[in-house]
Amino acid sequence: MTATVMRLDDVRRARQGSEGHRRMEEAGGFVAIPNAVFDALLEADLPGRCLKIALAVVRKTYGYGKAEGDDCTIQQLADLAGIDRSDASRAFHALVDAQVITARKGRYGSVVAINDPLKWDFSPWQNTTATTTNVAKHHAEPWQNTTHNRQLQQTKESKQKNAGVSASTGADPVPAVGAVEPASTPAAKPKAVDALAGFDAFWAVYPKRKGKALAQKAWQKLAPDADLQAAIVAAVERQRLSLDWQKDGGQYIPHPSTWLNAAGWLDEDTTVRPSWTPAQAEFVAMLDDELSAFVVPPSDWTAERASAIDSLIDAVRERIVKRLGADALQQDPDLLPHHTRAALRTMAERLDPAKFGIRTFDWWIRPENRDRIRARQFDRNDHNQQGAQ
Repeated sequence: MTATVMRLDDVRRARQGSEGHRRMEEAGGFVAIPNAVFDALLEADLPGRCLKIALAVVRKTYGYGKAEGDDCTIQQLADLAGIDRSDASRAFHALVDAQVITARKGRYGSVVAINDPLKWDFSPWQNTTATTTNVAKHHAEPWQNTTHNRQLQQTKESKQKNAGVSASTGADPVPAVGAVEPASTPAAKPKAVDALAGFDAFWAVYPKRKGKALAQKAWQKLAPDADLQAAIVAAVERQRLSLDWQKDGGQYIPHPSTWLNAAGWLDEDTTVRPSWTPAQAEFVAMLDDELSAFVVPPSDWTAERASAIDSLIDAVRERIVKRLGADALQQDPDLLPHHTRAALRTMAERLDPAKFGIRTFDWWIRPENRDRIRARQFDRNDHNQQGAQ
């Protein structure tokens, strides 16, 4: 019996993997995706933008060892996926509806995670038309269309016999004995998946998501083509910013089925109320968290306030680039909100309520006042003279 001698280097190499893999790991690392998740994403046949957002969630969670979820904004997912924010928002909500991803309110945006593939539900997307086939791919899942063309099972002899009869008499070939003939059926109805084409994009942008079954029924009745689908989505994007749809917390937004049945996309445009961008809204929320004891957050949008907030965010961005380099924000999109919150927290630590009092956002946003806060130049006289301006 011959003994096998293994070199120590061989053992180490077997444990560490191939040289090529180690070079890849040193260059950028790996995203350790569970096989069940990876296989489910391959088989789910997701639309392009939905797949991109799903992969962005994978990168933000598994890529950073946060399988339980990562707190991020839709804008961050859109940037990571390389698509427009409005498209990312529609894809995001479609994935939430299908339970591919989970999302709950977070501190900065939403805490997102990939859901258990066994809980994924693609029933709104799948083809529900009955078929006569009983042939299926061995790996097919419920959301996949497993329809195959039906074929008559004939022997070589029966094919030759049929061919001979057809050639001699001109009659149609006679089916072989035992062959399964297609049952005579009435004209097939339009497939449900075709009648619902574009509905997910509409549902993702409509601000009041109630009565989904009724909305789907109204959509099927309407059966909009691609041009009308785009017009409907564009009309919802405009009307959701209108005063009528925003007042009283959206109380007067019609149900989606009512809006579709009334051809709401044909309504004349109403006055649109400008609103915060996602980055500005995130800043206002941070201000409320960190400085609400000293500064009253703005309740209404104005161009001056929006411009001042953008200026503050840009200043934080410039400091990050100066300190960590131009690529830092691309490598970690969470740096900007984290540094912004840290700056507000530092400002709160430098304020004495007895001396500073409570000020309005418009007073606080002025550069000269913020400079005095950083220099701790406020005293009781300032408060008595200026009050809560």
